[in-house]
Amino acid sequence: MVPFVYKEHEQILQKTIIDVKKKLNIDFIETFFGFNKVYKFKDFSLSYLSCTSYSQHLDGICDINFNSNELYVICPIILRYGIYVEKDEEKEYEEIIKLFLKNLKFFNQKKDKHIFFLPGDNKDVYECMQDSIVFTVSPSLKINALPLYYTSPTICSETTDITTCPVDVSFQGSLNTHPIRPKSVNALYKMKNYSTFIDCNFEFLEFLENREYLRSTYKKSIEKCKFVLCPRGRGSNSIRFYEALNFGKIPILISDDTKLPLESKINYSEFCIRIPEKYFSKIENYIDEFLKTHDIKMASEKARETSMKWFSMNSISYFVNESIKEYNAKNVEQKQLFV
Repeated sequence: MVPFVYKEHEQILQKTIIDVKKKLNIDFIETFFGFNKVYKFKDFSLSYLSCTSYSQHLDGICDINFNSNELYVICPIILRYGIYVEKDEEKEYEEIIKLFLKNLKFFNQKKDKHIFFLPGDNKDVYECMQDSIVFTVSPSLKINALPLYYTSPTICSETTDITTCPVDVSFQGSLNTHPIRPKSVNALYKMKNYSTFIDCNFEFLEFLENREYLRSTYKKSIEKCKFVLCPRGRGSNSIRFYEALNFGKIPILISDDTKLPLESKINYSEFCIRIPEKYFSKIENYIDEFLKTHDIKMASEKARETSMKWFSMNSISYFVNESIKEYNAKNVEQKQLFV
């Protein structure tokens, strides 16, 4: 059955903003994220799904078959809220979300069939959404959400032979988003047998005037390396993980509880190094072992193939469809355990 998509984008948003002002005495500020309009209050924001980089392809979700006899309802508005917020702010944000949900006319009847997208490093899904299907980027195993891959303006159109790359391991990014980052980078500095490129003065691109230049330098740093260090940040994963795959590089993911997309379908061990946080100092040993057990050129090709099949802009409808199939299959298995 083809899922239903809410079409009243503007009406839902405006009604929510009016309700929030009237009942919570909160004013949203109309601002922009890049070129996209966003309604913002503190670290909470509302915007259209069409204001994200998934926009032109998510519309295609309404044309796919979820292999279900029941109707799924897709919400075209995204909610974004910070991972580090005070308790009083969390309460405010949940009250905003509740008012937003009241403006979705089918929500109360079909909570478990509503599909939401939260494209931020959210630490949890609020209780009022727990019965729904929620996609969020960088979820941990503790979060009741399905993984949604990152999309990035840093996209590779054509990969190079990984064996010709002059640098072994690269990291370009901020160190202040999680304690494991400076520890992991320090481990890179101490490696004896592998060359590195490290730039720790790299800020979030969208808020800088010279972001196009920075994207260009960032792209070059990935292109010239074999492995990309991907320590977790505010969320349990890193955008570098998906960028590395897109460039056909081997991501070195350092995180304890990352929930990766479609793990029943994708064998990440073929092209990815996963390191528990407590073993951050052993990066060199993990690289040694990977090179002993893998053909790096084949691993590179598999990484790129996986990115193009599952994590490209054109894949979003297929990705959502398959993720929900996996989600439903797991639910059936869990129910059978208790029969």
